[in-house]
Amino acid sequence: MMSTKQQAGFSLIELMVALVIGLVIMLAAGTTFLTIQRGMTRVNELAGQQSDLLFVTDTLLNELREAEPGTVQPGDDSFSLMLSSEQISYSISNNTIFRKVGTGSKEPVTTQPVNMSGEPPLLESGALPGTWRLNLVFDDNGEERHYSLIATQRNCIFSEVTCS
Repeated sequence: MMSTKQQAGFSLIELMVALVIGLVIMLAAGTTFLTIQRGMTRVNELAGQQSDLLFVTDTLLNELREAEPGTVQPGDDSFSLMLSSEQISYSISNNTIFRKVGTGSKEPVTTQPVNMSGEPPLLESGALPGTWRLNLVFDDNGEERHYSLIATQRNCIFSEVTCS
């Protein structure tokens, strides 16, 4: 009588099934990783936009509020004002807002693209003397995001100064 030997190990079918299961798990993990990575990239883009918007809002609105009466000169894609006897100019060029103090060089204020074409103008006079509407349009992956902010010159409200 012949004795049958039992072999230890896995059959070819078992190895192939395990390989397919492992491949499915790896594909799911890779897809999850790519989805999370795209989401994080989008979150970083939005954080940059929010940071720019907060900085621009704080800087521009504070300077508009503190500007000397009658010195704010709006334009389609620029404006200037006098602050503490110093001429400050803001302009948009190559989708970036620039700030220039006196005769100094222009410094960028934003890092995110600003999509401005003069409509609406960057700065326009408000309904009341000494009020201004600041219009910002940020480009969000081809979608425009419009922001309109109102500033009132403090010295026009708290004093007898006539503002234009």
